[in-house]
Amino acid sequence: MLRVLAASAVVLLAAGCSSGSSSSASSSSTPTASASAAASAVATAPVQGPTAAASASGASAGLNLVSQSLAKDGAQVILDASAAGTAVVASVLSQTTADDYDAGLVYSTDAGSTWKWGGIVADPGKTFPEAIAATSNGAIMVGTTQTSSQSSVVSQAFIALAAAPDYKPVAIGIPEQFQGDNVHLQDVAVIADTILVVGWEQGTPDAAGNAARTSYLWRSSDGAKTWTRTEIKVPGSSDNSLEQIAFGPDGSWNLVGQAVYGDGANQYDPLWLKSVDAGATFTPTNQDVFAAPLDQGATRIEFAGDGSAAILGWDEVTDGSASRASALWVSGANQQLQRIGTTQVPVSGGTPPGEFIDGILWDGTSLAAWGSPTGSYPMDNVQFWGLTKDGLTQSTMLPGNGTPLAVSKILVGKDEALAFGFTGKDLAGSDAAIWKGRSVQ
Repeated sequence: MLRVLAASAVVLLAAGCSSGSSSSASSSSTPTASASAAASAVATAPVQGPTAAASASGASAGLNLVSQSLAKDGAQVILDASAAGTAVVASVLSQTTADDYDAGLVYSTDAGSTWKWGGIVADPGKTFPEAIAATSNGAIMVGTTQTSSQSSVVSQAFIALAAAPDYKPVAIGIPEQFQGDNVHLQDVAVIADTILVVGWEQGTPDAAGNAARTSYLWRSSDGAKTWTRTEIKVPGSSDNSLEQIAFGPDGSWNLVGQAVYGDGANQYDPLWLKSVDAGATFTPTNQDVFAAPLDQGATRIEFAGDGSAAILGWDEVTDGSASRASALWVSGANQQLQRIGTTQVPVSGGTPPGEFIDGILWDGTSLAAWGSPTGSYPMDNVQFWGLTKDGLTQSTMLPGNGTPLAVSKILVGKDEALAFGFTGKDLAGSDAAIWKGRSVQ
C-alpha cells in the first residue's frame, strides 16, 4: 500500500531544529524533542522576531518515505514522536473497526533510517495515545481510553510503558493519582529522569449543563512506579485545561492550554504558564495579549535558543458556524507575545478556512508552518509556509499525488529531519508514515 513519495518534495528547515512537543530534554545529534527549536521559512524578513532584518535560508535535501515496513490491516496514524540518543519512538492510533481504536508504538534504533513495530495495546474501548516520550531505557506513552457506560462516554487515563530493545508497549494499571471517569492525559515529557504528564479532568455538569475542567501535573522519579499529582490553578480562572508541557532554554517549565474567565461571551483565552522553580509554582504570562474579543486556545509552544517563543492555537470563527480557525503568536527574546492576524492567520494568496495549521517550527527570527493547503481534511498534499510581512507565504509542498496524507509531528536534529503522520489510498486504509530528509544550512 505504501509507496515512496517524490524525492524532490522539500520542507524548508534549518539545522538545529527540534519538535514542537518538547517531549524529552535529552540532547544528541539525532532528531530530538529538546526545548530549543529552530526553523527556516522563506527568504524574506519575518513579521516579528529579535532581528527584523534577519533572513531565513536553508532547505532540506528532500523528504523520503522510510516506513514501508509498517503497513498493517486497518488504519494507522502517527500522533506523536520523541527521541533519545539514536532511539526514536512514535505513538500510533490503530483502528481495525469503526468502534475499535488501539494504541500502538513504532520505533527506530538507527536515528530513523529503519522502523519496526513495537506492538499494539488492545484495550477495551477506544484508546487514543495522545503523546509519547523516549526515556533512557525505553518509552512512555499516555492518552485516553473511552468506554461507554449507561449511554454516556467515560474517558479514563491510559499509560503504557515500552522497554528497550524491543519496545513492546504494555499498559499499566492506572495509579490512584490518575483515576477518574473523565481524565484526559494530553502530553508527557522526561527531564533529568523525571517523567512529567499534563492533562485535565472534566467535572460533573451543573444544572445548566456546564462542567468545569481541572488541570493537573503528574510526576514520577522512579520510572512510573509511583506518582504525585499537583493541581494547576490559574488566578481569576474558573477552570482550565492543559495541552502541552515544554522546556525553555532558560530551564523553565512551560504549560499551554486554555483558561476560562467569567461566564459571559469570549471567556475562553489561551493559557501560557511558566515555572522557574521546576514546577513548584506556575505564573501566567502574556494574559493581556490573549484577552478577548475572541474565544481562543493554545495547543503548542516552540522556543528558540534566545528564549523567544511561537505559539500555535485557535480562534472561534465569528460567522456563526461554531467552527475554529488557526491562530499564531510570536515573541522576541523578552517573551512578550504579539498576535499574528485577527480571527484567522493571513495567508498570502488566500486564507484557508478552519484549523489548517498542523504544526510550527521557530528559530527566533523565522517561523515555518505546515498543514492543509485548502483547510480541509483529508488532504492530498501537505503545504509548508514561511512567515513574511504579508503573512504566511507558501514555500514547498509534500505531494500525495492523489493519495491522502498528513504530517502531525516533525523532529529535527543537527543534520536530519523526520516527519510523522500517515498516508494511504484513503483514511480507512491509511498507514503510519515517516519521512526522512537531510537538513542543510
